[in-house]
Amino acid sequence: MQITALAAHPLHAELSAPMRSRGNVGFTEFFHTGSEVQRITAVEVLTDTEHRGLTLLGGDAREWVEAVAAPALVGRDPGAVRHGRRALLERAAAAPPPLRQVGGHVNRMEFAMWDLAARSVGLPLYRFLGGVDPDVDVYAGGGSLCWNPLPLLVQETQALLARGFRAVKIKIGHGPDEDAEIVRTLRRACGPEVRIMVDANRAYDLMSALKLCDVLEEEGVYWFEEPLVYDHPEDWRTLRAQTTVHITGGEGFSRLSQAADALREGLVDVLQCDAGAFGLVDLTAIGAMAAEAGVGLTPHSCNSVIGFLVSCHLQRALPNAEIQEFETFDSPFIHRIFEEPWTLTGGKLRLPETPGLGVSLSRETLEQYRCG
Repeated sequence: MQITALAAHPLHAELSAPMRSRGNVGFTEFFHTGSEVQRITAVEVLTDTEHRGLTLLGGDAREWVEAVAAPALVGRDPGAVRHGRRALLERAAAAPPPLRQVGGHVNRMEFAMWDLAARSVGLPLYRFLGGVDPDVDVYAGGGSLCWNPLPLLVQETQALLARGFRAVKIKIGHGPDEDAEIVRTLRRACGPEVRIMVDANRAYDLMSALKLCDVLEEEGVYWFEEPLVYDHPEDWRTLRAQTTVHITGGEGFSRLSQAADALREGLVDVLQCDAGAFGLVDLTAIGAMAAEAGVGLTPHSCNSVIGFLVSCHLQRALPNAEIQEFETFDSPFIHRIFEEPWTLTGGKLRLPETPGLGVSLSRETLEQYRCG
């Protein structure tokens, strides 16, 4: 099998309910990575067989696909993923500055090669990677429960539980007193059986985080995500040593050495390296390093449904997989970009049993949101 061409479909949408800012009450201003304006490029990788691979790139990436990805990949065997990735990196590094995209685009193009490699042997990607079970533990997160007024947070939580979720993640960062009230209120709304996580997006200092952890322990919160800035690893070690709540982080890492350092220094209980920042080749290596250190892995994939899907396949092949974030805010590029609907039962997402990633692009969505 050889790659013969790449087809790029630029898409644009505006969300009816954009994700909100936390504001600057108590702690620093933070704007979520998502926004009301959504731009992606769906890419199909065509071959000299009936197989097509797919991926999604951020923004309008048509020029990058034409000038970088196509020259690097056309004529190659997509099953030689690591060689194709190296060709992409070299071509991207040599491109003029506007196209010198050596991170996210390359990693997401790698996803399409994995898709094709698994399709070529007739296996779902998770089985191709060595997994055996299609059911992935997921929690409601992303743009949901995102700094809304407390009564609305309760309504959102109840609606998510009614949809079949058995775990939720709450965005926090207002300070220990206000965040404690939020956690206590939502614990009452959820009941004792629902798993709760909190995500501060690095809003806290050590003393405030320790104060909040007392409440998180009382309320049985499963993890405290991204509590502190990365600049002071000693604070992460201290926090982790002084609480029974799992400390998670790493979504801002962009190099393997950062993940290795965090593991060696004992900073986290769960690593959350971003799928788009690393790609599946590197995430597999990170998963192995984390397992050796007794640490879990759940790739970060906020506002990237292709990163989420690849992460779910990887999770089924990892012995140290942790529960995976499921993006719940209403974006057509998350919930309607693929023909195949998400199947959620009892808090678990069932991966398709069809080969590769197990999904195909929705032609209706491509036509409805096409731009340019």
